[in-house]
Amino acid sequence: MDPMEYIVPNRKRLPYGMMNFAVIRREDYYYVDKTRFIPMIEQADRFFFFIRPRRFGKSLTLNVLQHYYDVRTRDKFNDLFGDLYIGKHPTANRNSYLVLYLNFSGITGELNDYRKGLDAHCSITFMNFCKIYADLLPPETLEELRQVNGAVEQLDYLYQACERAGQKMYLFIDEYDHFTNAILSDAKSLHRYTDETHGEGYLRAFFNKVKAGTYSSIERCFITGVSPVTMDDLTSGFNIGTNYSLTPQFNQMMGFTEEEVREMLTYYSTNSPFRHTVDELIEIMKPWYDNYCFAQDCYGETTMYNSNMVLYFVKNYIIRGKAPQNMIESNIRIDRNILSMSDPDADVTINEYMVGCYGTTEYTEDMSSLTLGVDGQAIPYEYKCREASAPGAGKVWCKLPPIETLVSLTCEGRDKTGYVKEGYAFSPMFTLSYTGKLQQKEVFTTWLNLRKAD
Repeated sequence: MDPMEYIVPNRKRLPYGMMNFAVIRREDYYYVDKTRFIPMIEQADRFFFFIRPRRFGKSLTLNVLQHYYDVRTRDKFNDLFGDLYIGKHPTANRNSYLVLYLNFSGITGELNDYRKGLDAHCSITFMNFCKIYADLLPPETLEELRQVNGAVEQLDYLYQACERAGQKMYLFIDEYDHFTNAILSDAKSLHRYTDETHGEGYLRAFFNKVKAGTYSSIERCFITGVSPVTMDDLTSGFNIGTNYSLTPQFNQMMGFTEEEVREMLTYYSTNSPFRHTVDELIEIMKPWYDNYCFAQDCYGETTMYNSNMVLYFVKNYIIRGKAPQNMIESNIRIDRNILSMSDPDADVTINEYMVGCYGTTEYTEDMSSLTLGVDGQAIPYEYKCREASAPGAGKVWCKLPPIETLVSLTCEGRDKTGYVKEGYAFSPMFTLSYTGKLQQKEVFTTWLNLRKAD
């Protein structure tokens, strides 16, 4: 293999997996310009909630906004934004805030002690904030902050210090619902969800403090996550925020439109060995990455591609000259464990399964072309409600020729048994599953994998 084959002078690299806007711009990565939405965000309510699926560009969007509004990046404005929409149409508020960024997804800790993780993350972030803006804050700010305990009280102190200094803050919170999603995934902990989002719960207290700060130096907030459930509960306390997730004007703010995908493919077709036309590549990608539409008023007009998946596809296509074998970038991993039991030596039987059926997935209505299998044993789909199983099976799978897809389930767990099951005429579906045994502190892991069928 000649390594120079993959090096093309002046070809922009793809920012796959990247969230640092400054690095993307400084090192001339390919960037899909979404900065036209910045003036629209400024015209919206000051306290902005926005929900999108994972890996849809939320963190990069927040990073763009941080660099645009941070007083510390004023001298880098032309380098970062000069040739973008917002560089040519800047707003009066650019580079005018002290920026505070919190990322709840990076907080560690078990469900029963996440407060410790929240306090630690906020303490480190708040102290770094004081150091970065030391010349703009009262000289005693950092030392006095160290004397305050807990995220809630430290936030209270910090926004008051900014107010005393005549400074205004822009607060960004990424993955705001990280804790509660973890709690909701554990049925035995559902009561803790109510405890944390209602009444005197610690997370609710934190957002109540954010609300209090909006009467002080917190002039703007931009908060993202993946689920509206927590938002609906928390915002009964933080009731000045507005959820823009389903509004038509922001439907295209994250993810890529087909026009943007075509523009990207056209660019790389001029400097890379393409074996397909842009139209052919769109036909390959569309069933996998397109058809997201978040605003009801946009149905039938504009759908969005998952941006991370598009970058994954294009990166692999440039390297290999063909579509990636696995159209989804990685397996979906599910870990099941039991945190505590009255009898730690007791065995619990677990059944992890997925069901495919016409109407709720992209599977074909006629399933007679499907093949189910357990390892090397194959069963042509005949609507007879048959089953097949094997102790210790390495893989259970289903091949779907109409959409050229192989879906499979693999497992790591004690006493595991894999099985498949077909449906019948009035219930056209199939099931892939693993059962196994689980004790306290053990982990039962399954992976769901999708790839292009041979």
